[in-house]
Parts: sequence; structure tokens; C-alpha cells
Amino acid sequence: WVGIPKSLSFGVDLNGFEHYLAPVFGEASSPAHEAAGEAAGLEYGLMALVLAGVAAGIFFAYRFYVQRPEIAARLAGRFPVLARLLENKYYVDELYHAAVVRPYMALCRALHGFDVRVVDGLVNGSRHFTVGLSHVSRFFDQYAVDGLVNATAYATRGLSLAFRRLQTGLVQAYLSVFVFGIFLFVSLYLFWKR
Repeated sequence: WVGIPKSLSFGVDLNGFEHYLAPVFGEASSPAHEAAGEAAGLEYGLMALVLAGVAAGIFFAYRFYVQRPEIAARLAGRFPVLARLLENKYYVDELYHAAVVRPYMALCRALHGFDVRVVDGLVNGSRHFTVGLSHVSRFFDQYAVDGLVNATAYATRGLSLAFRRLQTGLVQAYLSVFVFGIFLFVSLYLFWKR
């Protein structure tokens, strides 16, 4: 129905396939239009031949397999190679399986193996590497960076506790520490001089 010729459509141009391919093959020239009338006779003859072949096939199939099935069995016994060839549909399925399906399945298995071993291996390997690196980074951050920051904070806090007692804001306390310091230095000086 896509490429229906004018001879079957009562002269109406319904051949969509021809119009679709016209940019590729070009429009028909006028001598071809003159030959179109001659080609119509050839088309009708070929159509009649094909229909006759189809009708003969239907007739013989009905005769051999419905009316008198013993004829088919007798012919199969007489021509066993031809009968086996027809029974197996010319081995087209086996040939297709050997030439197309089996190589395609082998290619699929090979690509699946490549995907599992190489592609997934790289992806999973990079994931394992990234996870391992994150553990190292976490350990370094937790114990080295945070440890130094926290140690600085603890040292500052400890020193502030000690110096907080010395820095009270009372001048009398500062003078007492000053006098005690002078006494301590003089005592040490005298002790080492002995």
C-alpha cells in the first residue's frame, strides 16, 4: 500500500514511496511517462503470474495435505533429502543462528565480561581508593589538625587559669608579688654565690 502503482489505483497517483524517493532519484522525464503506458501491461502480466503461482501453491497444499495426505508422505519417502530440506525450512534458522545469533551472543558475553572486569573494576577501584583516602583524611583531620587546634586551646586555657590568679586588678597584690619576686631573686643570687 505504500508503493501502490497507478495501474492499481485507477490512474490516481497514490505512490507515496515514489514521492518520498523523488529527491534522491529525480522526477521522471517525459519519455518515461510515455513508457509508463507500456509498463502498465508488464505490471499486469507480472501481477497475474504471481497470483497464478500463489493460487497453484494453495491448490497443491490443499490437495497434498488436506484431501490426500498420503501423497505428501509418499513424496517425502521418495525424496528424503528434499523433504528434510523443506521440513527444516532450508535451514535458514540454523544458518541465521550460526552466522548472527551465536557471534552476537559471544560478543555480548565478551562485552559483559569487559564491563564487569574492566569498567566496574575501575569504578569500584576508584570507589575503594576514595573511601580509603577519606579514612586517611579523617584520621589526619581528627588527630593532627584538630589535635593541634585543641592542644593550643587547652594550653591557652591552662595558662589563663594560672595567670588569672596573678592578675587580680588590685595594686596591693601586684606590689606584693613584686616584693616577693625581688626577695626570690636576691635569695637565689646569694645561694649561687656561696
